[in-house]
Amino acid sequence: MAWPATASMAPSCRRSRMAPSWSFICRRVMPRTTCAPIRIMTAAERAYLEALSDNSTGATTDSDANMNATWITTDGVLSGGTATQLRYNVGVRNRGHGTRTSRPHNFHVNIPSDRLWKKQAGINLNSQYGYSQVLGSAIFRRVEVPMPDSRAVQVRVNGVDEMSLYNANSFGSYAANEQYNNDFVKRSWPLDAHGNSYRGIRTAAADINGVADLTWHGPDYAVDAYTNAYFKQNNFIENDWSDLMTLIGVLNVTNGTTPATYVSDVQRVLDVDEWMKYMAVNTLLANNETCLANGYGDDYALYRGTNDTRFLALPYDLDTIMGQGNGPGHIADGLFLMTALPAMDRFMKTPEFAPVYYRWLKALADTTFSRAQMDPLLDQMLNRYVPQATLDAMKAFNASRVSYVLSQIPLSITSTSSLPVVNGYPHTTTASVSLGGRANAIDTRQVLANGSPADWSAWDATWTISGVALQPGINRVLVQSLDANGVEFDRNSIDVWYDDGSVHPMA
Repeated sequence: MAWPATASMAPSCRRSRMAPSWSFICRRVMPRTTCAPIRIMTAAERAYLEALSDNSTGATTDSDANMNATWITTDGVLSGGTATQLRYNVGVRNRGHGTRTSRPHNFHVNIPSDRLWKKQAGINLNSQYGYSQVLGSAIFRRVEVPMPDSRAVQVRVNGVDEMSLYNANSFGSYAANEQYNNDFVKRSWPLDAHGNSYRGIRTAAADINGVADLTWHGPDYAVDAYTNAYFKQNNFIENDWSDLMTLIGVLNVTNGTTPATYVSDVQRVLDVDEWMKYMAVNTLLANNETCLANGYGDDYALYRGTNDTRFLALPYDLDTIMGQGNGPGHIADGLFLMTALPAMDRFMKTPEFAPVYYRWLKALADTTFSRAQMDPLLDQMLNRYVPQATLDAMKAFNASRVSYVLSQIPLSITSTSSLPVVNGYPHTTTASVSLGGRANAIDTRQVLANGSPADWSAWDATWTISGVALQPGINRVLVQSLDANGVEFDRNSIDVWYDDGSVHPMA
């Protein structure tokens, strides 16, 4: 791809719009096509952009100054009788959060709205572990969680292959990512495209600090704690943030929400099923890029439509998944990392919501993340340019991760006691006993022990009960799992010996 854009830059770098521009050429490397992005800019603009990216010569990586460029792309898709597209007066700038100084550099491309490229007014070119981003986007979209499209492309800037210059980690290709903007909204929600789109990030640039951890900082959206952490991606002129403030208020049980109304209020302001699917996919991927799903108020997006007004949680950065990336996750990472955030701790541990998370973990582990489906997807998306050894490592990681996650989801009821075992039985000299265990995490809503309700903790699928009455001798305690309709679907029993000296078990 190659494109130029109108520039917003330092005075020393201003040039006439008619001056030769930076050239960006992009070749797509996905199956059935070969696309190359090309960028063309003047030497002065190219040097200034390089300085921005390097945090040198008085420039800063935090700058969003645009350089004028020409955008040229080649792929296998004919448009106007040619597979090569060209756009003049494209704006190209540095981009990224933690990777703004990374080499090769990332690029944010702004395409004039009167000359859209493939119906898009912009694209992001990410250099870091691009193959992970391509795969992550495909997985989320496969399970119908909206996310920007991502394709592998080769990039040339003024004829130079960016991936050839430095110790690149993307096997020669950038990830060309659709931007979170109105184009993305219209494509993803064509029947509900007038809602608000937000990005949540953790900001630590210059004198700006903000963390999008969904903490309540009062009802005024204009305070720095909100404006430095949550960023509108559309509907800028309206400047209406009331929906976001309502969401944060509900999640923090304030601003009109009480403990008694928490569940119904949450169900009103966000799509619980979709949020739990978002969490489950990130968990199975072992996504270690900071986000809501692993306990950080960073790198996620939100969308609230005008027809369906429940907020959706959306992924953003996926360059650290399946054991890949800079600081990857681990096979045995916990299932509830998101609870490091107080708002998410309350949400995930709510008894009405936790089973939905477990249901998605199990369903996705058995389908999308199964070897039968994930291995072919990895080959389909990546085998044209990612080494076989890396693909094999990702397949092995996924299989082990799925096995671990499934091992953490109890599907049957168990009963245990802390009593010492004597003659093969838990033994006590008192007339009551405390018991505990686990139960089906997906379907259990209540546990009974000898007909008495036990304390049921849905988020970790554990039950406990104290004071279960015993008769002298061997007592068989019946433990039952009840579903949402109060119907027993699983049972277990445990024998306990109450020894008052009058009865002895038979040898």
